[in-house]
Amino acid sequence: MSVNRRPSRRDVLANAAVLAGASIAVEVAEDLSVTELRELLAKSPGVSLRDEAMPSPTILEATESESVLVGRIRRDSSSERGLLLWLAADPVRLAASNAVRLAESRFHVC
Repeated sequence: MSVNRRPSRRDVLANAAVLAGASIAVEVAEDLSVTELRELLAKSPGVSLRDEAMPSPTILEATESESVLVGRIRRDSSSERGLLLWLAADPVRLAASNAVRLAESRFHVC
């Protein structure tokens, strides 16, 4: 975001942290449907995708997981190629897991 302009709705939605998780807005370079994004996320390591009928994930649930929990995904009506996602994660656990993986790869620990 340029310091010479007022924040737009897009700037505010891009990082709106709340107590039980985070709602993020993403804009993709090429058209991507909600179904296609769900399929991509389902195959991604470190991501646990919720069924659409389940309640959105919470931080409490994320504290027991080394994955980013992804709940509701929908189109962003304010952007032609925008998508909105609800996420929950334990940032301390994720950082610790990443540090251990990096150390293992650096020092060839099995």
